[in-house]
Amino acid sequence: MHIGIGEADIFPIVGAGSVSLDLFDRLVTAVYDAALDASKWDAAMEMFAAEFSPAHDPNACLMWEHPTTHDVRFVGTANIEPVARSLYAAGMAITNPLTQSLERIQVGEVLDTDQLVSREALKQSFFYENFLRHWDLERFIGALVDEWAGERLVFFIGGNAGWDIQPGLRMVKVLVPHIQRAARISLRLGEVDLINAASTAALDRAPSGIMILRSDFDVVGVNEPAMALVEAGVIQLRDGRAVFPDPRTDAELRWLREAPANTTIAIRGRAGSDHTLMLAMRLPAEVRPVPRGVLEGATIMLLTGSAHAAPLVAPDWARAWWGLTETETLIADAVGRGRPVSQIALDRGISENAVRFHLKAIFKKTEVESQAQLAAVLARAPRVSHLVAAGGR
Repeated sequence: MHIGIGEADIFPIVGAGSVSLDLFDRLVTAVYDAALDASKWDAAMEMFAAEFSPAHDPNACLMWEHPTTHDVRFVGTANIEPVARSLYAAGMAITNPLTQSLERIQVGEVLDTDQLVSREALKQSFFYENFLRHWDLERFIGALVDEWAGERLVFFIGGNAGWDIQPGLRMVKVLVPHIQRAARISLRLGEVDLINAASTAALDRAPSGIMILRSDFDVVGVNEPAMALVEAGVIQLRDGRAVFPDPRTDAELRWLREAPANTTIAIRGRAGSDHTLMLAMRLPAEVRPVPRGVLEGATIMLLTGSAHAAPLVAPDWARAWWGLTETETLIADAVGRGRPVSQIALDRGISENAVRFHLKAIFKKTEVESQAQLAAVLARAPRVSHLVAAGGR
């Protein structure tokens, strides 16, 4: 048995047969396509204009207007040239009788402008004489779509004196809630895109290598310095997922993803005989509901060092990476800062021979043979100033 609904069920305010379901589908699709891609708002307005505006050049517009500053921002237009938009914004916005009349209606209302401003009053206005008359426009479908932060989102479809306005008026009444939602979605996506662009720019300019992963090791973000881990073979990328060839590194990160938020561990990533120093932090869990279930945010942040920054290595991390004692860490850090043995001895209140004794132990543990090599190793380590540990194993 087939159970269906008719157009009269979907459009009770319109009446059966007055509105095509196919037309509604095309228009609402255009509106939500524009929500996802703001460059498509013009195409959506062109569809409305082509269907309902009887003017020689069918026109429609969706725009934000600020009643106090008189600022205008066009979201989408159909057959309104840039020079006309500039002229409107420069001297016609807000002060014209059409937009002023919308102040008397509620958000979501759709009206024939004849209900708000008499045709005679409109035709006597500066707005008509110096703007509308050029296109033979004297009647509009007008809607106050939304209000946001002191601005009003208004929608107009223009027509001439003999226009049968009712079909368009009825359809716009059905679609204005969708235009409102789509505009809000578009605004929110624009804000998210800006935040994402700023985050990406900050990530790319970070002095340390940063790789951000989900719990399944899908890569959320990675900057250029962190790609050195891929080039070195410490991390492999397969279909957007990070794979750690070294079993110990893999096990440590799998442990970390189950650890409490803000847990930080120091790791020596391995690729053959080479080692890469890393810090790994368990990020607070973030999930968002989506139609297919939930969308998981970042879970783990990996941090590698920069060869261009002086090291400030935490004792816990130095112990995890190399097994250094606290004294050895302080001496190694001084070497990394370029201090000579004599200055280290003076700073620590010990003899130079004692410093050299500690250096031998440090060289052995860090697998280097000179102070220069030790400084190079430390320069590649993440620095305390780049990540503050909150907890650990």
